[in-house]
Amino acid sequence: MPGIWKKPGIWKKCTKCEILNHFARACRIKNVKEVQEDNTDTDNESENDEMSICSLVIVNSLNVSISAWYENIRLDNKAIKVKIDTGSEVNILPLNLYNKLFKNVKSDKSNVVLQAFGGSKIKTLGSINVKCNVGQRN
Repeated sequence: MPGIWKKPGIWKKCTKCEILNHFARACRIKNVKEVQEDNTDTDNESENDEMSICSLVIVNSLNVSISAWYENIRLDNKAIKVKIDTGSEVNILPLNLYNKLFKNVKSDKSNVVLQAFGGSKIKTLGSINVKCNVGQRN
């Protein structure tokens, strides 16, 4: 053992692991990188704060008169001019027009409850199926 005392690292403290009797380049401790946890709160809001995001679209109103869309159609080969409502799910026929064009056609009872855009109810008196032609289409 007398030769051990002549080693260059004897009584020297390793700068890597801080253990005596060797230099850092001869250290047998694995390289471990120190990681520090950052506990700073990056969210500036407390847990009780609420945040909502909304977007608004604002447009200028135009002073343009929009005319209603009318089409000439044939109902069971009877010509009639009707107003087209692209947002409607049903076709409505006023009672006076029904009596004029289809007085000989018996209507079926209907339990359908119609509701106008504003929420008002429209009473139905019945329903009929008729052949409808628009231009060359059936």
